[in-house]
Amino acid sequence: MSRNFKFESHLNADLSCPPVAARQKLDALGIKVSRDQWLALEMGERRKINDLPAESDSEKREFAEFVNETVKRRSGTPPSRLTLEQQTAAVPTKAIPQAIADKAREHGFQLDSASWARLDYDQRYVLLKFGGDERRRRKFAAALKEFLE
Repeated sequence: MSRNFKFESHLNADLSCPPVAARQKLDALGIKVSRDQWLALEMGERRKINDLPAESDSEKREFAEFVNETVKRRSGTPPSRLTLEQQTAAVPTKAIPQAIADKAREHGFQLDSASWARLDYDQRYVLLKFGGDERRRRKFAAALKEFLE
């Protein structure tokens, strides 16, 4: 089952954007689904991408095949590939990235090494994913509030 965060509850209703659970699996496998490609998918296909497991090698293979085939069939083009740098940047680290600490401070939150260490892997992923993108400022702020208050 996929983990859902409170800050994205409105997105989970219509799946107008990939939820964190789907993003995390796509990033780990190096798959980049554009917003237009995501919106071309039927609701059941979006839910399946969110809910399919991708832990074991066989699950990862099945997940990637489903995403690649379904996106190509619905949008006419296959998903693109993330660069190794993009994939690596989405993997949470044990040490808090200074840029994330600085962004948190801009939003009125103190995110130091101790508070970063208390966050779980998924929470760190969220902050990395949304903290470096100006288009996702509101999601970053909402995630900070959910995780730190």
